[in-house]
Amino acid sequence: MRKSIKTALAFLLAVSYICSTVASATTLAGETILSEGIDYAAQGSESKWEAEPAQESESMRETESTQGTESAQETESTQETESTQETETTEEAFYAEKELSGVLVTVQADSGVFPKGATLRVRKLSKVEEQKVDSTVKEKLQENQENLLQSMIFDISVLNQEGEEVQPDTAKGEATVQFSNIPFLQEDAEKQISVFHLDSVDAAAEKLAAEKIEEKESAVEVSAEHFSLFAVSLVRKGNSFSDTIAVELGDTISLYKLLPYDVLRCEAMKETDPAVIRLKHDEDGEIAIEALHEGTARLLLTVKDDFIQEKQEYRIIVQKASLSGRAGKEMEYSLSGSGNDMTLTLRGRGETDAFELAPWEPYRDKIRRVIIEEGIEKLHVEVEAFGSMEHLETVSLPSTLKEIPDHAFYHSENLSDVTIPASVKRIGRQAFYKSKGNGKKNTIINHSSVLMSEKGSEQYNPAFTSVQQTAGEEEQEVKKWNISLKNVHFYTLPEINKCFFELETEGNEYANFYLYTTEDPSEAVTVKNFTDDSGSFKRDLMLTFFPRGNGWRVPGTNKTFTSYLLDFRDTGLFSFLPGHTYYCTFLISPGGITKPYSETQLLQKVVTVSDEARLPRNDGNFSWQLTGEKSPYTLTIEGSGRMQGLTANGELRSWTKLLHVLGREAHLELKGNITALDSHALDGITYIKKGLVLPDSIVEIGDSVFSKKSIEGNLVFPKNLKKIGNSAFRHLSYKGNLSLPEGLESIGESAFRDLKESNAITIPASVTHIGIGAFYKDKMSFKGKNSIANHSSVKLGTRYVNPLFTEYTPDDSGEAPIPSYSGNGGGSSGRGGSSGGGSSSGGNSGTPMVLGADRNLPSIVNWQRDAKGWWILNPDGTYPKAQWLLLNNRWYYFNQEGYMFTGWLFYNNAWYYFEEKEGSEQGKMSVGWKELHGFWYYFSEEAGTESGKMRTGWQEVKGKWYYLNPKSGAENGKMLFNTKVQGYTLGADGAWQKI
Repeated sequence: MRKSIKTALAFLLAVSYICSTVASATTLAGETILSEGIDYAAQGSESKWEAEPAQESESMRETESTQGTESAQETESTQETESTQETETTEEAFYAEKELSGVLVTVQADSGVFPKGATLRVRKLSKVEEQKVDSTVKEKLQENQENLLQSMIFDISVLNQEGEEVQPDTAKGEATVQFSNIPFLQEDAEKQISVFHLDSVDAAAEKLAAEKIEEKESAVEVSAEHFSLFAVSLVRKGNSFSDTIAVELGDTISLYKLLPYDVLRCEAMKETDPAVIRLKHDEDGEIAIEALHEGTARLLLTVKDDFIQEKQEYRIIVQKASLSGRAGKEMEYSLSGSGNDMTLTLRGRGETDAFELAPWEPYRDKIRRVIIEEGIEKLHVEVEAFGSMEHLETVSLPSTLKEIPDHAFYHSENLSDVTIPASVKRIGRQAFYKSKGNGKKNTIINHSSVLMSEKGSEQYNPAFTSVQQTAGEEEQEVKKWNISLKNVHFYTLPEINKCFFELETEGNEYANFYLYTTEDPSEAVTVKNFTDDSGSFKRDLMLTFFPRGNGWRVPGTNKTFTSYLLDFRDTGLFSFLPGHTYYCTFLISPGGITKPYSETQLLQKVVTVSDEARLPRNDGNFSWQLTGEKSPYTLTIEGSGRMQGLTANGELRSWTKLLHVLGREAHLELKGNITALDSHALDGITYIKKGLVLPDSIVEIGDSVFSKKSIEGNLVFPKNLKKIGNSAFRHLSYKGNLSLPEGLESIGESAFRDLKESNAITIPASVTHIGIGAFYKDKMSFKGKNSIANHSSVKLGTRYVNPLFTEYTPDDSGEAPIPSYSGNGGGSSGRGGSSGGGSSSGGNSGTPMVLGADRNLPSIVNWQRDAKGWWILNPDGTYPKAQWLLLNNRWYYFNQEGYMFTGWLFYNNAWYYFEEKEGSEQGKMSVGWKELHGFWYYFSEEAGTESGKMRTGWQEVKGKWYYLNPKSGAENGKMLFNTKVQGYTLGADGAWQKI
């Protein structure tokens, strides 16, 4: 019977294709239909769409016939019955499809709803008609405080055989319209798809209820009682919000900690993927999220605030963060332990890479101990390197450390006593600041020359921390404002009926500026002209307030330009009319003080509003043009050669002056034979409207050109682009994909670091250089992870891309080995836990020597030690170097300088480890099992040339099988445990469990 049904269904499929209504472009009643009519099932045709199902049905019937005559007859009888019934019930049913602008419009109706022989017509509206419909839809959306983001409008009609429009007879059944392949279908908590119906272009809009939305097919379906205009719209909900949050696998996190403000206002919540996350109550009885499995889930909240209800959606990405990795060129981090008793260890030497958030951030609340090993000098972490660690108790700082960053241990309330070494030259703001402590004071013993202060930089809080230090008190200088007004420039912009002042200052303070104008040259202006009866500065004379950082500082100087835009024909307090001369007095108020002081500075400027004051349109090889009736204006810059934002003496170019004063937003057009955008070429603009097309003549985009900018619309890269500079697109806000052009050769450090949106990035095969941190991301974007398709030969390790927040395949095999610090600077190098390729000291040079068997060695070894390390003095005054030595049946290696090697050594394509810890075992080559930083490694115990080599893959040791990670990079050589490999179960001790 099952086979009979299967055969019948196949036959029905064939019939349904044959009976599909024709939907083709045609001319009806003298009107050309502006659609792309595609005949998916023309009657009487031999199309692929009807032939294949028919063949399939015939094939299936043949298969059935082989099962026996009686069964075959039964099948044929069933087919005939069901086929006849189908013809009777669907003879007058309506089905037609039309494609217009890439969207497939499908209309279906029950039998009798439309007359026999009816056809479908889909028409595209004119621009004027589309604008009218959009305006009507916007008015409808405003009723619910919603906004129209994007829409597609279709004029849909069903015609009878005479070409006349007919409406569905809803008494006989239902008619539906489906829109497929919608380019902007992306529903979430902030956006939704809505379909509106209008009887005509000038009619009111009616919102239709969507019966079905299929995200995979980008389709939406609605019931239709009347056919005319349909607007498929992407709508931003009035009261909605969405975000993406990363959660560590296995964690149970209180929602009060994760979403404190939202939980307090929450009326209802729901998780949509219980296999990934589960809502539960934690040990304190608070509602929490338990991260069960790696994957993505959604948490839906309904919150209410001031009688306004809001829908919120959080995408929860559950993932497993790495327990080890690179932290710098010559540095790595590793975490050992479990639960809230983890130890963070930093080893290597030099400085970390620059991070906003540290790579161990996911384990912040689980770390109890921090060990920073000898050799490490600086930690470049912007946000609390070890701050807000609720379980942190102990920290070990090395004698090589030079700086402790701002907020390093900020709000780590359980931190116990700390010793700061004499090597430290800087202790950052609030580095050890506590706000509540744990019931007893901790003590900081400060051996450095830096005086720790409880005031000013607030390096610690005396209520919870005591400090023992020998650094002397610094002399407190009397506060003197470090800013002065050097010059004022006045320019007119007749194109937009405005003018502006450009104030040039020197110094590091921020300031307010006040302006007093008069047309009387004899009027004596003093500070009193700027004050009211109370002695305070008159607020109506204050120019727009610009806090520190909003002005533009010339690189490498303390010179700052700050601009103020005024109406050109304003008749108010600041009146600047054509043909008039004004005597302007400027007052500078350092630090925003509101009353004069003894050194209050005034600067006078005579301004004549004339064509001579017009901002020059030509500047070097470039010219600009400004158009538009209101902001954002359109700025067109045209020229040839390198586009430089600064003159030779550090002054702003005319177009950068303009960009600064336009409110930092504009529609930007670049034209001509521009070959490069230098570092400051586009300084001043922050929001680029309507997209940006970069001319194909550009071969280089300089450092930081688009850093911290927002581009709305499409970004088109130059076809001939060869080089992208350091931080060129860092912190860019752009919602499109970043497909870098073929032919690109070099991508600078941090070039696309910390992108604000979720972007798909394509790196072409032509790229030969990528700088450190080029695509690194410190945290999750609102819409989730980035993704990278790397077609180049450059290996992208974890110093280039953060796998927590970017989908890609990490490859650390291109990294240099981590050096072992021996306190001597002797240049010994080794592997560490996070490299796996490259080379180190050693190589093919050096001859193994055996004590007592080689005439060049004495029977008694004369060990020597100096500031650089251990070495051996031979009787003839020489010493072994670049050599292996077997001493008392243990192998040692001496480097090129003759010093005993410690740590990891890559020699003749194999890794070796020499004991690093001080004592009798130091320098000896490891054999057998060795635990390093919480991970087990196995070094060959075979005699001869295999002795001491680190093993990977399956290894049999003393009758038991173990699996040692063969993957290059940080995991190389580590023993796996409590997991399955190739179907084999490994126990807690790493041995294969024979089940």
